[in-house]
Amino acid sequence: MAAGHVGLLARRHLLRPQHPRSQQQDQHTCRHTHDDIEVDSGNSLIDQGIEVYGAAGMGALRAAELAPFGMTGIGAVFRAYRDEEIVGDDEVALLHADAESGHRALSWAQVYLRHAVAHARRTGVTGLVTAALLV
Repeated sequence: MAAGHVGLLARRHLLRPQHPRSQQQDQHTCRHTHDDIEVDSGNSLIDQGIEVYGAAGMGALRAAELAPFGMTGIGAVFRAYRDEEIVGDDEVALLHADAESGHRALSWAQVYLRHAVAHARRTGVTGLVTAALLV
């Protein structure tokens, strides 16, 4: 599985009666991660009562796959997967460098290329034929 990002939001009720202002601030504590999660891991989190959100890239793909089980998707990439405008992880997969190089991305996701070309087309930077050739 290619590396990607999934955002997780866990709502916990951490009420501190001795600190009235803390109650309001800590009522919804968030945990955010960029760790990859597989479908089984996502289901496990959902089963634990954790609200799981996915956006952009692999997070959007996972959200589309796990939406029937309670995962929430956010953004255009999620909607494209949900509506089956795009399919397969090749649209969001990236090639990454090794650990010594900080796992930096060495490629660009196809969905981002599609977005850039559509924007170029809408703003008149490129024509229909060139846009079609680029994607």
